[in-house]
Amino acid sequence: MLDGLWKQSLAPIRSEESVREDYRSQGTTEKQLFIFLKDAKALLALAEPFGEEQRFFAFLETLDLSELVRDIRIWVRREGADTTVPFHEISDGERQLLSVLGMMRFAAHDESLFLLDEPDTHLNPAWKWSYLSLIKQVAGKNSNCHLIMTSHDPLTIAGLERSQVQILYRNVKGEVKAASPEADPKGLGVAGVLRQVFGLATTLDPDTQGLVERRNDLLAKTLTLREQGLPVPDEAARRLASMNNELSALGLAYQSADPEYDDYLRALHRVDREVGTTYSPEQISAQNRMLEELIEGLR
Repeated sequence: MLDGLWKQSLAPIRSEESVREDYRSQGTTEKQLFIFLKDAKALLALAEPFGEEQRFFAFLETLDLSELVRDIRIWVRREGADTTVPFHEISDGERQLLSVLGMMRFAAHDESLFLLDEPDTHLNPAWKWSYLSLIKQVAGKNSNCHLIMTSHDPLTIAGLERSQVQILYRNVKGEVKAASPEADPKGLGVAGVLRQVFGLATTLDPDTQGLVERRNDLLAKTLTLREQGLPVPDEAARRLASMNNELSALGLAYQSADPEYDDYLRALHRVDREVGTTYSPEQISAQNRMLEELIEGLR
């Protein structure tokens, strides 16, 4: 291994450097050898005698555990870029993606089990959307490899089936429970996953959601007055028209030309108000049953 490093390196440099193991210790003089592999071709030539990537990685680990290496510096070249970039200067998301996928590529063996704790934290939306596909490309070559991963991002799990997802939550007694979602995340879209899996009542920002709820409250009151044959106060009518115009400008609407659909929306609004702003899996299940009964009652 060391012979290969020497052979593939470009102009090795010997020097003596003062090093400290931590800030409390005094520096000691250490003889060092700087070895530089100038390009990917030299790196591939170094790895060639080992045959498999896993064997090459194992030897690199052995070299590190032998405390023969003080520091490793890596340069990467982005696709379409003319120059290389030091690994520590790329974004957190790029480092996270390369580190996780790289480790999985080297460590994937028969009956491998990978445990990943929110590996998608720093990724951009496009990478989160395709994250599980990237993992399958890297580690999916072995059919008996398994992955357990935690995530709080709907984009990451949007392509899974309900049997592949477990939701951890606390019930009303404060006990930690696990449950499958009511529906397959696959096909729900981000908004559907946020509601059915993460228990989020709305995907609107708080200010807009507050306006929607105030408008819906006022609309329900005015419709009740009309059903009872009572007049709607002019001030209430003006406020309702103003809020409707504001929401229409945002692309949001509540009223329709179908009275039965209006009844459904009003009943749905009551259900939402009864449950609250966030749902546990048990509450989501109960709400879905209530909505099914509501739809049956309107037929």
